[in-house]
Amino acid sequence: MKPLDLTKEQLLKYIMPPSKQESGTKAPEKAEAADVTLLYENLGLLSGASSIGLIITDTDGTILSFNKTVQDMLDIHIEEYRNTNVSALYADSKDRQRMLNLFAESNRVRDFEVCIKHKNGTLRTVLANIDNIELNHEHVLMTSLYDITQYKQRKKPDTSYRTLFSNVPVGITVTDFQGDLIVSNNAIEELLGYSANDLKYMSVRDFYLIPSDRQQLLDLTKRIGSVRDFETLFRHKNGGAVSVLINTDLIEFNGQKNMLLTSIRDISNLKRVEDALTKERDFSNTILNIAATLIVVLDFKGTITRFNRACEQISGYSFDEVKGTYLWDTTFFDPVISREELDRLFSGNYAGSYDTVLVSKYGNRYQISWTFAAMLNAEGHVDYIIATGIDITKRQEAEEQLQIANEKLASWVKELQERTEALDQLNEMGEQLQSCQTVNEACAISAQYIKRICPASHGALYLIKESRNYAEAMEIWGEPAYVEKVFEPLSCWAIRRGRQHLVDADHPGLLCGHITGPESGQYLCVPLLVNGGAIGILHLNHVDAPDQEAQETGRSYTEHTTQIVTTVAEHIALALSNLKLKETLRQQSIRDALTGLFNRRYMEETLERELKRAEREDKPVGIIMFDIDHFKQFNDLAGHDAGDALLRELGAFLNRTTRGGDVVCRYGGEEFLVVLPGADMENSRQWAEKLRLGVKELLVYHLGKPLGKCTISLGVSSYPENGPTAEALLKAADRALYRAKNDGRDRVVTA
Repeated sequence: MKPLDLTKEQLLKYIMPPSKQESGTKAPEKAEAADVTLLYENLGLLSGASSIGLIITDTDGTILSFNKTVQDMLDIHIEEYRNTNVSALYADSKDRQRMLNLFAESNRVRDFEVCIKHKNGTLRTVLANIDNIELNHEHVLMTSLYDITQYKQRKKPDTSYRTLFSNVPVGITVTDFQGDLIVSNNAIEELLGYSANDLKYMSVRDFYLIPSDRQQLLDLTKRIGSVRDFETLFRHKNGGAVSVLINTDLIEFNGQKNMLLTSIRDISNLKRVEDALTKERDFSNTILNIAATLIVVLDFKGTITRFNRACEQISGYSFDEVKGTYLWDTTFFDPVISREELDRLFSGNYAGSYDTVLVSKYGNRYQISWTFAAMLNAEGHVDYIIATGIDITKRQEAEEQLQIANEKLASWVKELQERTEALDQLNEMGEQLQSCQTVNEACAISAQYIKRICPASHGALYLIKESRNYAEAMEIWGEPAYVEKVFEPLSCWAIRRGRQHLVDADHPGLLCGHITGPESGQYLCVPLLVNGGAIGILHLNHVDAPDQEAQETGRSYTEHTTQIVTTVAEHIALALSNLKLKETLRQQSIRDALTGLFNRRYMEETLERELKRAEREDKPVGIIMFDIDHFKQFNDLAGHDAGDALLRELGAFLNRTTRGGDVVCRYGGEEFLVVLPGADMENSRQWAEKLRLGVKELLVYHLGKPLGKCTISLGVSSYPENGPTAEALLKAADRALYRAKNDGRDRVVTA
């Protein structure tokens, strides 16, 4: 073992009270970001956990904070003394200067006896130690005070100091270099569980769990005269290991030179907290790296301190390549974020969001929407900027396509405004089509204007289904209409030719298969084309009545009329295309691309809405949270492509299995969540059990081969049993899921 060099973070952990140490507080990174704030909080928490008073000052002596022990010792409050010079606490202000003189010589002060003033005017005698520590890149002084007033007031000074030696909370021994124990205090007995009688027959060599540590400590002491903060393990009487920190000095004791004075401090709680925080840090780093969102953290200097895996994947740069780099020196932003812009962020005038282009190492360009959050120190200054980014490249491309389509539609409307009065109807139709929100609205508006533009015609507006197997009439007008309601697209000549198909006396040709009228009529079919593909057909026909002479009507579909109808069809096609683009954008914003399930943001909005409805109608709401057992191991063995195949199949299964009003979302990674409106705890549990059994029977194929069966663990919560808010329900379901995992997986656990 080597001497332990206490860092700033370890010091913060050391002064943390035991209650905080045992609870495994999850704030290792926050402590780095706001050291002073956390230190103040920890000093405040040392009320009953330590008899040592702690005062933090700057190098000029200005009080920054002190703990509750100081408060109780002197009956003072930090609000009264913050920013006051610490000399005000000393009975003789010169004592403070004498201590600083000693500190200047050795960079620390140990066991300096001094008197300090109680609020009521009485004096307290204390032993003072001063250490120089670093917080937030600045040096401050930590003064520890041990109250020895009760010992000083006793009649026999020797007895006083002997009592102090016996009762000091740090273990102290005096031994020779062979390990014979000359003297020890009560703290050693408490530390190792031995009685005073046991220690009479023991050597300090018996204390060491690792014998070589004892020899290393002796060698260091012989070579340099004293050792500070040597970390090792002692053996407790019950066989357990005790982590300790040792200081040694060579002294003369009872006339014998080169005796070894050893102080021993129990750091078991500190080590447990360090281990817990290390695990918490590793867990946080894992979460950071598996997040699909880009996450970059800048320190107050503007250097990159965090760069998660999503950033590595999209930029092509590893964290090691950019770690410690100033943001303005990087090459993957276009335009480059200047130092002035970053200074503006750190001054507090930072924007909540920021869009920029990220250029990867390989020249690929991505549009990223960033959201910033600031971590402030105790003075209200920015210590860190946390930026989370979302790749909006595809969404922006879709928006640009939508913008181009709208611009094209607007351009055509402008051209039609310059035509005859007949085109005015077309202009109105185009304007109304732009306001439509659904396909049905667009079809209804189109039919109304077509009947006004061609009032003597009958007809229908068809849309071709996504399967391309059939076209269905969305609107039919005229009696009789002389058309089929449903037909195969290729039975229409306009679809085959990719252009208008007119059949009348002047334009001979075969009638389309969807026309049921007589051959003597006039028939016009115009395909609705988008990017060269047909999405529907606009059909118009004019059939003379049996008692009406053909020459009375003449040609209904002149070149100009045909041109107008063709333009109408183009308007309809563009409007429907816009609506489909809007729907695509909406689906992209609320659905997970891999599984087809709703995303987390949509679930959170829906859950809040359902809870409000449930409160109004006094109905329950069920929550099922589950994830795939051993999914990481499955990915490692079968590959990420197989993992994606499993997630896609699971998404399809959930869409098939759940009720129409249920909300199923991919909560993150392999974790899913189901919102069950109207389901109480028992109903929710039954649904969870149904899902569990269904997933076990799920058969997934990848590359033509079946993958192994998977299981899921499920946690169930319900409103109002587990709380009135979404946060409470999600936490309850998460805890139940955690129990399901711990109980062996492949099971349902209710909150």
